Amino acid sequence: MSVYYAIVDGDPLTSGPNSRVYAWSKSCFIDDPDGRERSMAFIGDKAHCEKCNSTGTIMGGARVSNEHRLIDLENGGRRQAVGGDYVLCKCPERPQVIARYGRNWIIEDGGDISQQTTRASAANAVLSYDERFTLTDTEGHPLRNIRYRARIGLNVVASGVTGPNGQTQRIVTNGSQNLTLEIER
Repeated sequence: MSVYYAIVDGDPLTSGPNSRVYAWSKSCFIDDPDGRERSMAFIGDKAHCEKCNSTGTIMGGARVSNEHRLIDLENGGRRQAVGGDYVLCKCPERPQVIARYGRNWIIEDGGDISQQTTRASAANAVLSYDERFTLTDTEGHPLRNIRYRARIGLNVVASGVTGPNGQTQRIVTNGSQNLTLEIER
C-alpha cells in the first residue's frame, strides 16, 4: 500500500527550491498547514523548473492508479496531480512534483499488478525523506518568525522563516542524511 498526497499551487519540484507548481483550478481547493486556501493541481497544469529555467507541464507518472485520482469535470476531465508526478520541461531528467502544502488530501493505493511488480523490484531503492521541523524554546513554546537555514554539508537545502506554529518548510532529502539547522536570533 502506497500513500500519495495532493499537489497544490506553490508546491516545489525536485529540481530546486525556487521551482514551483502553478495550479489554476477555480473549483478545487485544499487548505495548507497554515490554513491558506490553495488551488488543487491537475495533470496538464504548469510548473516552473529552476534547473532549466523553463515552464513545463505536469504529466503524471506517479504510481497511483487513475481510479484513485480526483477528476476535474468542470475543466475537461483532467486527473488530479499527486506527489511523484513528473514535469515535462527542458531537463533531460524529468523533475517530480513534491507534495508540501496539500498533505491533508491523502490517497492510499495498492496500484495495479504491473505497478506492484515494479515496486517489488525497487525494494532496494533509496528512500526519500520529506519532513518539517518545529522549533520551540526550552518551555516548548513555538519560535515564530525565526529565520532558519538547513544544510547538508556545505549545501543549503532549505531556508526561510518559521510559521505561526514554529514550523519550517518541508525539507526533502534522498535517503537518510545528517542535516544542520541554523537559526538567526
